[in-house]
Amino acid sequence: MTMLRVSNLGVSYGAVKAVDSVSFQFDYGESLAVLGANGAGKTSLLSAVIGLIIPSQGSVFIDDHDMTKKGPEEKLKYGVCLVPERRQVFDALSVEDNLILGAYSCKGVGKSRVAERFGHVYELFPVLKLRRKQAAGTLSGGEQQMLAIGRGLMSAPRLLMVDEPSLGLSPAMVSAVTDSLLRMANEGISLLVVEQNARMAMSLAKQVIVLERGKSVVNGSVDEIRMSDQLRQAYLGV
Repeated sequence: MTMLRVSNLGVSYGAVKAVDSVSFQFDYGESLAVLGANGAGKTSLLSAVIGLIIPSQGSVFIDDHDMTKKGPEEKLKYGVCLVPERRQVFDALSVEDNLILGAYSCKGVGKSRVAERFGHVYELFPVLKLRRKQAAGTLSGGEQQMLAIGRGLMSAPRLLMVDEPSLGLSPAMVSAVTDSLLRMANEGISLLVVEQNARMAMSLAKQVIVLERGKSVVNGSVDEIRMSDQLRQAYLGV
């Protein structure tokens, strides 16, 4: 069974087409990177997949269920979670309270299961355990990105969609975040990563889509794309 299938998806803002007939699919445990420059339509694509906006055309299927017009709360029931661009943590709340909010929608799982999820997040990001009583707004950018990913993990996702995880981070923090996402992938969590950092994204994914002005201009395996000139032509403009 295909976990996520996106067919001919389109997103329009008035007369402007931000996403134009994009299609892809992947199964459990697989990973996909969506590359593109600013304004290529990457965030609009993610927003339509998760249900923050309703597509102007096309369909989104999860586990062969038509979820095209369903919102994020419905998709979360199927284990699909979004870590948004620029982290969007709750600055005034503690690290621990931010993480608790990630598990808020998982009613009936019991305190022991929530405690297990805390343990998993703190094992993955030890710095969050050290700062669990600290206000999220006082963390560094890299620590806030770890918190945003940890908050997503509190919902026990099967598919984690991450929007621009390297944005504004130092090279050391990019490496740390990449390592944590790789570990999640190795644990069987499917990843859909939207990035401008091609090197980071292709280290995480097996499939790659490159968007240019809303259109999918490159679509294939990482190995195929590394051996071709398409990525440089479409993404780097050379």
